[in-house]
Formats: sequence, structure tokens, C-alpha cells
Amino acid sequence: MLGAMLRLAVVLLGLNLGVWGSELCLDDGVPEGQRKYIQDDAGNNIPIGVFEMAWASSALLSQMTALMIREVLGFHAEVDPTVGGNGASPVFALAGCTDFNDKVNRRCGAQETTIHVSVDSWIGSYASTESQFAKEYPRLAAEDLGSMGYLGEESMYVSRAILNAAYSESGLALDFYKSRVQELLDVFALECCDAKYFGSIYDVDLSELALCNETDLSDRNQMSDYAKYTGDYDGVVSQLDGTFVAKCTNNRWWYAPARRQNASTCIPVFTAGTGWKAQPMMQWSTAYGIPAALGVSGGWSLFLKHVRTVGCLHYWWVPDSTFIEMLPEQLIFARHSANEWLAGDKKTGGQGSYVSKMVSNNLQSKAGRVREFVSNINFELPEVQDLLLEFEQSGSAYNAGKIEQLSICMDCPAESMHCPKGSTIDELEAAAGTTDLSGECFGGREGLTCGDCSDGHYWGSNQCEPCGAVPVAWALSLTLVVLGVCGSYYMLTSSYTAKASVMMSTTAALGMLVALFQNLGVLNTVAVPWPAGLEATLNFASIFTLNLDALGFSCAAGGNVARYVSTASFFWIVVLALPLVGLLTNFIPILKRRKLAWERNKTISTTGQFLQVGFTTMCNVGLMPQPRRNLLGGGCGPDAKPLRGFDFWCEFSLETVIC
Repeated sequence: MLGAMLRLAVVLLGLNLGVWGSELCLDDGVPEGQRKYIQDDAGNNIPIGVFEMAWASSALLSQMTALMIREVLGFHAEVDPTVGGNGASPVFALAGCTDFNDKVNRRCGAQETTIHVSVDSWIGSYASTESQFAKEYPRLAAEDLGSMGYLGEESMYVSRAILNAAYSESGLALDFYKSRVQELLDVFALECCDAKYFGSIYDVDLSELALCNETDLSDRNQMSDYAKYTGDYDGVVSQLDGTFVAKCTNNRWWYAPARRQNASTCIPVFTAGTGWKAQPMMQWSTAYGIPAALGVSGGWSLFLKHVRTVGCLHYWWVPDSTFIEMLPEQLIFARHSANEWLAGDKKTGGQGSYVSKMVSNNLQSKAGRVREFVSNINFELPEVQDLLLEFEQSGSAYNAGKIEQLSICMDCPAESMHCPKGSTIDELEAAAGTTDLSGECFGGREGLTCGDCSDGHYWGSNQCEPCGAVPVAWALSLTLVVLGVCGSYYMLTSSYTAKASVMMSTTAALGMLVALFQNLGVLNTVAVPWPAGLEATLNFASIFTLNLDALGFSCAAGGNVARYVSTASFFWIVVLALPLVGLLTNFIPILKRRKLAWERNKTISTTGQFLQVGFTTMCNVGLMPQPRRNLLGGGCGPDAKPLRGFDFWCEFSLETVIC
């Protein structure tokens, strides 16, 4: 994030049901009529599809991302109406599987994907699913662009009201496992469970709880691990095959050892679904002396009712807004042990789940700027929770609708008409080494787009280096280039023979080698992450497309415009110089006597071969000055509104920039 410079001002007048119209949400957003479509493989115009999953943080961040793609990047974008059911859904949706929520037949490979972006993707728990799909459908597999900046957390929670009451009256930190050692167990059980802070199991209608034998409490693998690592064989029932299931009273409540003989003093603990996190919550209760009565609510609405109306401990995950108004606190257990959890022993705290941003594997070719933009989305967990709380307090909905006003702001210096450096255009705004998180340019660069070094310096070895003797070296190099161009006449115009001469074979091989490096140099202009070894080769090959900055060309030629003019003029100078040199050689007697004066037809042939060899480089140089549109569409000024969470983006006043 952008540290002290970053401030949040989210003003939400509501997410109203309906479709996106022509009104803009951002003051300087790209109007609908000026937005671009991407094309599918058949050449049809389609919008960029943004994937949304069945939890609040995904709904919020998906809508925000779609908004930025529309009004900042200028592409048509829509949130897909079919909501993903779990963390594995993006794996299949981004690959074009038409029934991505169907576990039996997802129908993958039948058509090109219409979903291209997924944020807040809880893929960490489905790493094996992602890996297996990539093996089966390598050409369809989505691209993981890295972490959202936070980990998803699942655990046991207690409401802030209960937590504060227990601490203020008894000095008991209910959210910390060391408060539950044996000497405080009686205080915890008698004061907390005797309806002082928590509710009672008798506050819950048994019919509102799921049957234990229909939930994970009857999962033999999980319950066998519970018995093995806790030794609590009184809390499980042995099966004929030697495995175990939980021992539930009335097939509804499972009681922890701490108060198993006096269940009326137990704390109600609720989870939902099939018994989410049932085994860890059982182990935590046993290991840390929590007098828990664990039950699985008989449906989502009942789970919400139980947590909100019965003083209890409960399962929850963040980021999420379901219980955010209760400000629940996560219970803190012993530090997570990956090896113990892998073995099935889950008494330590849970590990945060990897949450990623993902794109379809064809988005780079269809809208590379969008992929680059998504790759830079970055939030911290408290920021997401704050946004969710603000939405919740505003009474807004998260589903498809219109964000009527959204300001995600970052301070700009009052004396400057531009936002922090490195915050614009294509590869310059990305995490490509132009700026650090404070907005300062990397490696001593300067200028609006962090593209220049100060006078007397050039960009090399990832930092601005002093020119030193570089101008002298360039003067010598140019002298050698002139001699080489002139000498090429004698190498390229040898007499025709029945068999290929050594000179002809050598020049032909060198010509093909130059063409190869030119093509590799062109590939190096594509903004994709190349493997380390290949990247070094491509960087070298870029010299053959006259990308000479790393060789200190700026020390000899000057600034951006002078460098470009010098590069583009090179071809014209050579084409005009060859006939002129040829003409001059015919006025030098010694060359005429030795028959070294240039002949007209051979001079034309040499010029043609130069243009043929340099064609790829000329095309590449010709595309250099194409203006890049101001991605944020407007002036910046002292009250700039760049995008919080979307790093390195900021409005600035130029309409176009020549890079």
C-alpha cells in the first residue's frame, strides 16, 4: 500500500438493483460510449467478464474491479450473473466451464470463456484441484496473479460485547487460550456459562440443529483423528471398522470434556454447512478447556439466528460481513503447526488461507492492460473489513447494481499538479520496477513516469549509472558502424559463382542470425513475465531492435525525443549515405585504379539488402511513439483521486504520453 499517503474516503449512496447505465460513478470516468470491447476467437465483440462468488467480500471487490475496468481502463465489463459456489469455482469458471458449480459434470472445453477476471478467490484450500485441472486442461487453466494482499481466516469467534463484558467484570480475556488454563477454568465455566456472559443450550430448539450423523461429526476420518490426538475416547463412538464418530446427545449436541457431566453449564458453539471446522473446534475445546457444546445449525438462516440471538462462540471467516456489526474477535490459540495439521492433529490455531486474484489465460492477448491492472490490486485485511462494515452500515446490497459514488483517494502534494511518480500508463504504472510503495521512483529515476535518469546518467543494471566515458565509447562505436556500413559493400557484392563461396555462406548465416535476434528483440517488447534465462537472452536481443538505453545511448543522444529521433534517423542516414559514398569513391583516383570504386548497380543492391535486413527493426522503431491514452481520463490536481487498493494508479493532467 502507499503508507501514510493513503487515506480512505468511501461515500456510498447505495448499490441499487438494475443495470449499469450511461451515468458515471467516478468524476473523470470513461463514458460508456467511449469504452472498448474485447473480441472472442470468432471476432465478436464481448465485454470483459468479472467473476463473483457467494460471499460478501467477493461481491464487493468484484463490483469495484468491474467499475475500475469500465471507468478507468475504458473497457466494457460485466459481473457474471452466475455466482460461484466455493473457492474452487474460479478454476473452472475462468477456463470456460459452462457448469462450473456442477461437481459431476462441469462441461469444460466446450466453448471459449466469457469470464476473464476473478478477485478474492479462496483458492488456497483447493490447490490440488487447481493443479489437477491444469494437468488435464493445460491450455484452459487460469493464470494466478498472486495474493490479494491478505489471507482468509477461519476460526472460532466471540462477539465483542461478550468479550468486553467478561474482561471488564472478571479480567478474563476470553479470546486468548492461556486464559483457559486449569486455575481459571472454574471462573470461566461458572461465571461465563451460568448465563452471565453466554447463553444456554436450552435457549436452542433441538429441531433447529442438524443431526450429527448427517454432518462432519460423523466423518470417520476426522473423528478418528480427534480421538487419536486428544485421547478423548469418551467423546466418540467406536465403529465396527475401528474408526470413530462423535458421541452426540440427542444426535444434536456434542459436549466437550470440561463440562461433559454438567451440560447445562456448557457454552453453545455453533457452526454451519456440513459442520465447517468441526474437528478443529472440538480439539480446541478439549485442548484448552473450553466447556463447549458444539452443534451444527440446520441451515444458513438458522445459523444467523443462533449466532445473533444466543450468546455463544461460533464459526466464522474473514473477510466477510455476515456478523460484522457484532465486531466478533477471533479466539487466539497456539501458533499454527503445519506438520501437525497435515497429520490430522488440529489443536493449534488455523492457518490463513491463500486468497488470490486470477485471470483467464487469454486475457493477456485480449486486454493486457486489464491483466496488468488486476495484478496490482492489493488490499490489507482490515481495509477490506472496513469497506464491508461501511457497506453494511449503509444498508447497501452487494449484488449487480450501481455504485452511485465511490471515491478511493490518495493524497497528492498540494503544490504539484501531478500525483506521485510512477502511477500511470501500461507497464510504467505496474510493479515493473519504476516506483516503490511510497510513490518514489526506483534506482534514481525521475520524471512524471519515472522513465528518465538525471543529466549525466543512464539506466543500466536496474539503476541510474553515471555516464563517465560512455560518450567517448559511443563516438568510437559510431565510427566503427560507419566503417562497417561502408565495408558491407565489398562483402555483399561479390561475384556470382557456381558454388557458394565462404564469404557468401558467412554473410547468409550472419543475416539469418541477425533476423533471429531481431525477432527475439520484438518479443521482448511484449509485457509478459519471461523465465529468467530467456529474459536475459531477450534483453540482449533487444539491442538488434535498437533498444540501446542499457548501453548508455542517452549519454550520447540526450533525452527521450533526441534518442528517438537519432534512432529513427539512422535508417534514413544510411540509405542516403550509401549512394553518396558510392559517388564519392568514383572521384578518388586510387580507388578507381584498384577497381574499388563503387558501381551503381551494386550500390543499389547494397542499399536494398540493408533495408531488407533492417525491416523488422524499422517496424519496431516506427511503433515506439504511438501515444498511450491517459488511462484515468483526466486531470489530477491537488485533490487527486487515485485508487485505494489498486496500487500505482493515479490521475494526471496529460492527455497522452509518448513513451
